[in-house]
Amino acid sequence: MGNVINTCQTYRCPCTSGLVFDDCCRPILTGHKRAVTAESLARTRYSAHIVCDLQYLSETWHPATRPAVIRLATDTWWYWFEIDCVTDGSPADQFGQVTYSTYLRHKSNHVEQTVEANFERVHGRWMYRNETALIP
Repeated sequence: MGNVINTCQTYRCPCTSGLVFDDCCRPILTGHKRAVTAESLARTRYSAHIVCDLQYLSETWHPATRPAVIRLATDTWWYWFEIDCVTDGSPADQFGQVTYSTYLRHKSNHVEQTVEANFERVHGRWMYRNETALIP
């Protein structure tokens, strides 16, 4: 899966939880654990972007909205992820919404993106469905 295997295990997790990657997103990205909430799926999908794990992004994208090909921008450097709000999305819920902000450098510009992402549980697994960009 992506570069997950080659990532140094003592680094802080890219999802900004404050935990070490091995104790946070890595077990989910490698399939040893599952994301049990919509928020944990949002965090692991961000980490998957950082380590270029296209397989995980595809596997956790709802089949109804998944693109045929997933491409990551090669001229973008993501450097911060922040959860702003979580609505539903607990282990007992069917749907959840996570509002989060990402901070990135695209070419020479620093950009903040805030989105409301929608998640749905499909056959017991959380899946990313879609998102709406919020204008600051």
